[in-house]
Amino acid sequence: MKNICFIGTSHLGSVASAWHNRIAPLYPEFKPSFFAGPGTSLYQAELLPNQIKAPAASQLEEYFRLSADGLTTIELDQYDCFIFQSLDEHFMGTSELCQLMAVENEDEQVFFSSACLEATVETSIERSPVTRYVKHIRSCVDTPIIVSMTPKTSILAIEKHPEEYTPYLQYAALFQDIFIKARTKILDYPKLTMVEQPEETLATPYFTKVEYLNPYGKQNLANVTDYWHKNVKYGKAVLIKILEHIKTIPLSE
Repeated sequence: MKNICFIGTSHLGSVASAWHNRIAPLYPEFKPSFFAGPGTSLYQAELLPNQIKAPAASQLEEYFRLSADGLTTIELDQYDCFIFQSLDEHFMGTSELCQLMAVENEDEQVFFSSACLEATVETSIERSPVTRYVKHIRSCVDTPIIVSMTPKTSILAIEKHPEEYTPYLQYAALFQDIFIKARTKILDYPKLTMVEQPEETLATPYFTKVEYLNPYGKQNLANVTDYWHKNVKYGKAVLIKILEHIKTIPLSE
């Protein structure tokens, strides 16, 4: 049995739920641990020799304890693979930039050079807790690492707020290309691979199908304001993709 370690933000919740409620019997060869740190709490971790530790009495300690069955320290030499769920494209920030770029009035329009946009995206990835953790793990062990992408915003967002998100579509391909190049450059580490969002969950190349949205028990989608977090159905789709990918990676005996 292989011990695999999932580390992530609140987006890890749907993956953990999928494992516990739907997937576990299908993959008896894996024993996963889930270390979730919602919001910015992952930044609180202490990076120690062969350890990633949640400080005592910290918010992260509480989150780790709840998600990882009481564990508050990740022992780096105890796992056969590390999986991050997930690396964020920072949709909200990108969308705001696109609104500035799409202004038709020349006096109000803001111009950003390609170098400026590339530097902005690279900086966001470099400052990500995922990058911070990856650097530390790779400095301690050579265990395989998988970085999964944050699921794209629900298409419900643009259906309900076209004036806010339509400008994003004008530049979505540009920013996606910049993001892919930046992550490839910054996360260029041995034994690190990336997993894209499952294609079957996408409504378009830039938005996720409504059926994967987590409505938090709200039956009326008109009441939904969180277009980013996904349900256990999405968690199942991405978890299967990750586990099948792990099967193709040589793990230590």
